[in-house]
Amino acid sequence: MGFRPSVGQGSQRNPAADQRTRRARREVGDVPGRFAHRRCLVPAGMFYEWQRIPGQRRKQPYAIGRTDGRPMALAGLWEAWRAPDESREVRTFTIVTTAANEDVAALHHRMPVIVEEADWSAWLGEGPGAIRDLLRPSPNGTLRSWPVSPRVNSPVNNGPELVEPLALVGAG
Repeated sequence: MGFRPSVGQGSQRNPAADQRTRRARREVGDVPGRFAHRRCLVPAGMFYEWQRIPGQRRKQPYAIGRTDGRPMALAGLWEAWRAPDESREVRTFTIVTTAANEDVAALHHRMPVIVEEADWSAWLGEGPGAIRDLLRPSPNGTLRSWPVSPRVNSPVNNGPELVEPLALVGAG
């Protein structure tokens, strides 16, 4: 289940209309206003993108991390709503995306918004700062990417070997 923004009144929801939204484009909706009290930081060592392989149906996964090896804080939005049967509260989140920088553009046209440590309090609404100014790609040269095993495509696979660099056949 992806992010499910609360819609309707009380517990009246239409889960079928939610689809499986996992990322929120920064251009869609009013992030600073509508979600002013629902911003969060999502810690990540890296994220993945998949590159189309010409002439094939499959895509090659790539891990993307900071060039300095430090963890990232991705801009997120969270929501909680009561299940229709009132039995439980459902908590979901999504990662806010923006246009890709040069480091990611060869793999995908979008990337997560990475919030630098100095801007964490502004993103969370705990300090001064213009939220819209944070909704931008990371500076070029701050991220690196490397091909990884297609085993990352399945949630049943887990382990550090999944992010080890993969030698691509025909790569020069």
